[in-house]
Amino acid sequence: MDNLHFLGEKILEKKYEIAKMVHVHRRADLKEVKDVNLTDEEIIELRANFISYFGRALMEKLDQKTLLDQIVKWGKQAGEFASI
Repeated sequence: MDNLHFLGEKILEKKYEIAKMVHVHRRADLKEVKDVNLTDEEIIELRANFISYFGRALMEKLDQKTLLDQIVKWGKQAGEFASI
């Protein structure tokens, strides 16, 4: 197993921990959150899904276009979910 594959596995393994840390730091940076209809758990889930793209990209050695297409798709889905 090469180092990038190993790193990708670790990112996938820890995606919720990473998402929670990001969430805590982002909440601390934002004085006021407006128009967010999501619970913290839903936001962490969205963040974890986003983080998983990076883990899979490293493991599967995805090309830049494929990764970008997947992230754009995630962004559209996240936007639709957040607007419910």
